[in-house]
Amino acid sequence: MAVLRRVQANLKRYRAAVLKAACDGKLVPTEAASQKSALARRGGVRGQNSAVNYETGEALLRRILKQRRDQWAGKGKYKEPAAPVTTDLPKLLDGWT
Repeated sequence: MAVLRRVQANLKRYRAAVLKAACDGKLVPTEAASQKSALARRGGVRGQNSAVNYETGEALLRRILKQRRDQWAGKGKYKEPAAPVTTDLPKLLDGWT
């Protein structure tokens, strides 16, 4: 029984560690880190087509919604998602949209 309790305690600790790593953004590379590693693979040389173009959240959402509409295979006509309620939200930081 003591072994089982120790294993359960370890699992709880591991879950907490994974959650913390996820919240800290350490489980998946960021887009900036991906671009940096791609630049390093090219020997640190920027070519004509190496300009970093990040997709904004708004552009990403438009692209996802278009893809969903184009690939819709459900019953009936595609139903657009409801717009989020944006009243009474706190002011965003500079550069955020």
